[in-house]
Amino acid sequence: MDAPKSKDNAVCDYIVSSAEYHSPRLISRLIVQVVHWQINAAKNEVVIMHALRVLPDYGGRGYSKQLVEHAIQTARSRGWKAIRLDCLKGNDIPVKMYQSYGFKYVDTVDITYVDIGIPMPFHLYELVLG
Repeated sequence: MDAPKSKDNAVCDYIVSSAEYHSPRLISRLIVQVVHWQINAAKNEVVIMHALRVLPDYGGRGYSKQLVEHAIQTARSRGWKAIRLDCLKGNDIPVKMYQSYGFKYVDTVDITYVDIGIPMPFHLYELVLG
């Protein structure tokens, strides 16, 4: 299924397929939804930051911020156009951190991860690297 093409470069019609962006071992079913990203970019021009986790015993020490900063620096050095990520709805602490680095909310989609077992709403965020 092809997504309709937008003539406006600021908004891109894009099909998000869990099979495209996530390990099949983590996904129990395919979800296809049209997402309007901030920029039009090919799959090889963006990076998906997935499952950023710090063990609770190490929380509050800035490790998450260091990982995000490293991801941003690496993406810029490789010439990628954007970083995209998903975050479980209601997981407000990492959302505030992502937004502090300039990630913008794009959409909410349902994703079924094997470890969760049921469809859950995930917010999608994108950082355009200029």
